[in-house]
Amino acid sequence: MLLATHDGERYLHEQIASILNQEGVDVHVVISDDASTDGTWQLLQEAASDDRITVLPQGRFGSAQHNFYRLIRCADVTGFDAIGFSDQDDIWEPWKLKVHLGALLDTASPVDAVSSDVMAFREDGTTSVVRKSRPQRRFDYIFESGGPGSTFLLSPSSFSIVSGQLQSDEPDMAHDWLIYALIRASGRRWHIDGQPSVRYRQHDANVLGESRGLRPILQRLGQIRSGRFRMDVMEALTSALSVADPTIRPSLEQLLVEVQSNSVGSRSRLLGRAREFRRSPRDRAALGIIFAFNLWN
Repeated sequence: MLLATHDGERYLHEQIASILNQEGVDVHVVISDDASTDGTWQLLQEAASDDRITVLPQGRFGSAQHNFYRLIRCADVTGFDAIGFSDQDDIWEPWKLKVHLGALLDTASPVDAVSSDVMAFREDGTTSVVRKSRPQRRFDYIFESGGPGSTFLLSPSSFSIVSGQLQSDEPDMAHDWLIYALIRASGRRWHIDGQPSVRYRQHDANVLGESRGLRPILQRLGQIRSGRFRMDVMEALTSALSVADPTIRPSLEQLLVEVQSNSVGSRSRLLGRAREFRRSPRDRAALGIIFAFNLWN
């Protein structure tokens, strides 16, 4: 498992324990710390006494996504049956890896990558399911991730596509969205499990959190109005094209033309195809509004 940390002392011990205590699988955790100033680095030095944990030299990466990119480029994953990702503050269900690895290795209907829904929980004890497992759409991977990266588990061949891409280019977009785009565009199968496999802690220090309430809505509107969302979509398209299956490439090339143009005609054509771009009906409607009123600049 690849685990990225930054000032995560408060919850990190519980997260690591939930990974090491996975049922029915052997686990090794590779950890990269991004210039923590609390007790995280000391905690990691102590944790490294367990031979199931490798701590990379501390660095300064500036964001969670770039810390994960460092892990993807630098972690030695030779010989492992699957590679996954972990945040520093969640709790994994004890069956997570066994069930998801079973999906990867299922001889009757194997898949190349797995993600899942998560159970958001808050300090007041309330919980709610964050649903990401609605049916996949033709090009949803260009407009959204396959779920929280902390639920991802990839086959070695799928991981090699991502690591190979990052040797030459490191896009400025969320690592989980990039991974989903690369694997889907390459023609591989991705399964999104409807059973929440991670307890997804919600607190003030979350980089990204559950999409509830006014705050996340305003954050996302700000990203859209600033052009950040459109830039991410173009990054996803460009990265996807670099690994695209020949049967998918022409459609992606045309989609890139439409997104880059942003003309009235292009936005009209994108509006007509919004159902192909997001899994949630609500999100498809929101995307349609973005196209119709040119809200993403």
